Amino acid sequence: MTNRGETNNHTVIMGIARTQSISIASVGKTFNDDAYINSDAQKDIGVIDIVFTDIPTAIRSMNSDNYDDIGLVSYDAVFCPYTTASGHSNLPYWETPSTGLASGTITANHLNPYNPNYIYTGGSRTGAVDPQVFYDSGHNIQIYNGLTSVGYGTNQDLSPHKGLAETRSPLVNNVRSIGLKAPVVITGPGYDTSGQPVPSGGTGIFHADAFNDPSLWKSGPLDIRWNDDKKMWVAPSTGGGGYTVGFQISAVVDGCGTCSVTARIISVPYGTDVSSLPGLETDSSPYLITVWDQMGCHLNKPDDEIANLKGFATYFELLEDGPCLDMNADGTGYWLITSLCCSEQNCST
Repeated sequence: MTNRGETNNHTVIMGIARTQSISIASVGKTFNDDAYINSDAQKDIGVIDIVFTDIPTAIRSMNSDNYDDIGLVSYDAVFCPYTTASGHSNLPYWETPSTGLASGTITANHLNPYNPNYIYTGGSRTGAVDPQVFYDSGHNIQIYNGLTSVGYGTNQDLSPHKGLAETRSPLVNNVRSIGLKAPVVITGPGYDTSGQPVPSGGTGIFHADAFNDPSLWKSGPLDIRWNDDKKMWVAPSTGGGGYTVGFQISAVVDGCGTCSVTARIISVPYGTDVSSLPGLETDSSPYLITVWDQMGCHLNKPDDEIANLKGFATYFELLEDGPCLDMNADGTGYWLITSLCCSEQNCST
């Protein structure tokens, strides 16, 4: 069939922003009592009407007064089909997470809505299983496409419960479903990257109409990044502090019980520009930082046991100098050791 750009048969999502005047009589006026408040409560509220309709109906609902306040789009701007079966020829498909990730790393396997918590650890099931395993830890999604065939004679169904009843095989390994299409656009009130309310009514407070006037809301794409090891989307590192990096100790000074050591950055959150991190001692690879052991919890071993150890450090704002914390190089913050692997000798004891 040739697609000539005809859209009259498409179903669309339509939203209109309008103002609705609300007026409610006060308690005193309603119940004829002696309440000192005797005026009506009233407010002009910004409301959003959402409908799913066809294009001719949508066009008929528009006029010269409201067309500029109406958002309209076909479903494919918001939704997209996908499959959990890797390597599909037509649909966007889930991929297998990388091997060798640290124990306990959360990957796409653990967040598969059709195989929650990876209860079928092989990632798929084609043989008979105890349905109770699925009912105890499975999902509550009622309908999805997990069919392996269609047509006369098939005993399959779009319900996972029927599949369990008839074949003892849950539909988890070849699901074709619907996901949100990226980039996902978010519209509404919230907080900015500095922790301040938006829309703002001043430092630390929302605008008085932040939750009932859509014209004040922030609207934009959600910034998430693809992690090619975990095979899942992750939030990028935010600017302005709160960074966490992996490091390896590259030099030891002052012997056992030192307050700080020089370390080489070996890992950062996805989406982080290493060269923009605060407190760098070098401006090119290898990137070096000073990591601090403010509480004396980590660098309390002899030099030969500290050298080359790996760990994580988080950048904290500096409020004041203190014991084992003398920030001469960077007067705004410091890299605090939050974890440090033990030496092989200590791990075996």
